[in-house]
Amino acid sequence: MNKYLKISIIAAAILLLIGGIVAASIYFFKSSPEKPSKDSEEYTSANSSANATSDTAYVTESIAESEETSSSEETTTESSSEAETTAPVTTEPVTTEPVTTEPEPTEPVYTEPPYTEPVYTEPVPTEPEPTEPVYTEPPYTEPEPTEPDLKEEGEALAPILKPAQITVLRPTAPGILTQSNTDAVIDYSNMSDGYVMAKFNTDFGVRLKVQVTGPTTTYTYSVEPGLWTVFPLSDGNGAYTVKLFRNVVDNRYSTVLSASLDVSLKNEFAPFLRPNQYVNYENEPITCQTASTVIHDGASMIEKVKAVYNYVVTNISYDYEKAATVQSGYLPDLDEVLTSRKGICFDYAALMAGMLRSLDVPCKLVIGYAGVEYHAWISVWSAETGWVDGVIFFNGTNWQTMDPTFAATGSADSINKVTYTSKYVY
Repeated sequence: MNKYLKISIIAAAILLLIGGIVAASIYFFKSSPEKPSKDSEEYTSANSSANATSDTAYVTESIAESEETSSSEETTTESSSEAETTAPVTTEPVTTEPVTTEPEPTEPVYTEPPYTEPVYTEPVPTEPEPTEPVYTEPPYTEPEPTEPDLKEEGEALAPILKPAQITVLRPTAPGILTQSNTDAVIDYSNMSDGYVMAKFNTDFGVRLKVQVTGPTTTYTYSVEPGLWTVFPLSDGNGAYTVKLFRNVVDNRYSTVLSASLDVSLKNEFAPFLRPNQYVNYENEPITCQTASTVIHDGASMIEKVKAVYNYVVTNISYDYEKAATVQSGYLPDLDEVLTSRKGICFDYAALMAGMLRSLDVPCKLVIGYAGVEYHAWISVWSAETGWVDGVIFFNGTNWQTMDPTFAATGSADSINKVTYTSKYVY
């Protein structure tokens, strides 16, 4: 074997060795399921020693194979060997497919959240659901008898339940200023207090009349012989004439006595605080007592009016039978109205006026027309409102155009539609 042949064999062996290494590498990378990237440090460090060992093994094995091949090839003809060596050795390029490796799963890195101060919230109290109490009857024990201290209880209640004070300004006929004859007498000693008094000494056996003519109005009254009768000076200050008559025949009368007066009142309320023929509460104890119990002592005028008004319209019902049969000259008996608890408009007005006057509240009894019907109502005075003229309805705060009769009969809603015309004031 010549020198050139040996060189050719060695070169062929080296080429075979390189091809084997390349093929083994491709196989190795394809068969590895997961392999770190060549760019990673882990791949470089992990495979550097292994590659070195593998390369050494492959080189050793390839050299051994080359020697065996060389020795076998020496037995071939020299001509063929020379032909082989003269032919140029060409090796086809080896292409390697790119190796794709899935990234190894990485353990999630735990980072502790930043510390935040806990916010304290007041717990919301919840009330327990109510449970029905179980009633257990206490054992019965006989109470020890004790004598009630009625005196102490009465003293405690006295200032609370003390009734209102009654004021009865009783008219008198002192005889200081008079006009008289054998048949009659007129006493006007108290005309400054708003009234005069008259009396027939002779019983003529006929109808007797007294006529009081003031600055604006003439009032005519029926009277009985032998009795003092009170007549209010309702027109206030001014000139008055008082005349006494007896019936002659039919509706004709003759004068028995007369007197002329020049009246100057102490105050405008004087005629409407005292009893008179129409508001005769002087000798009516039930009326005065009732008035004192419906209101406490020290009440204001407004409170008195409200209490009396509510009492009358609540407790007195309208007497339709009396309204159909009443005769001319009828005068209210206040105690009888309270006892029977019924009456007509005249009774309502007279009773309320009498109760209020007994409580020192000025009150007028007014007679006139409600529409076309003859009617009676009241008008009162208070420091808060002054005189409330015309008919009234009082709810404790406001005054309205109404009267106790309509309020008691439930006609309060329609009363404001009625036109009131005052004719006489007593």
